[in-house]
Amino acid sequence: MRHFTLDEFKCPCCYRKNMDPGTLVAFDMVRDRAKVPMVVNSGFRCSAHNARLDGNPNSAHLRGLAADFHVPTSTIRYRILEAALTIGFNRIGIGDNFIHLDFDRTLPMCVAWCYA
Repeated sequence: MRHFTLDEFKCPCCYRKNMDPGTLVAFDMVRDRAKVPMVVNSGFRCSAHNARLDGNPNSAHLRGLAADFHVPTSTIRYRILEAALTIGFNRIGIGDNFIHLDFDRTLPMCVAWCYA
C-alpha cells in the first residue's frame, strides 16, 4: 500500500489486523483518485470491540472487508465518495464526519445509507 499502513486498520482492543488484502488495495486506489488525506477511524473489529460500538452483529468490519474514514469537510467527503464509486465500491455509509466503505459480497449490494 502506498497511502496506508496495516497498523492503521488494527482493532484498538486486541490489535488484530485481519484485513482482506484486496480491500486494502481498493482503499489505496480510492486514496490515489481522491487526492485527499484519508484517516482511518475504524478498520478491522473483533466481535468484542464491535459490540462495544453497538456495531451491526454482521458487520463487514468483522471480516476485514470495511473501514470508516474521517471526513472533516463536505469537499473531502465528496472526493472520497466519487473515487469510491469509480473504483467500484457498492456499499457506502455516510455519517456526519466519516464515510464507511466496504466490499462485503455476503451483504446487500449497490446500497448507500446514512447514519443518524
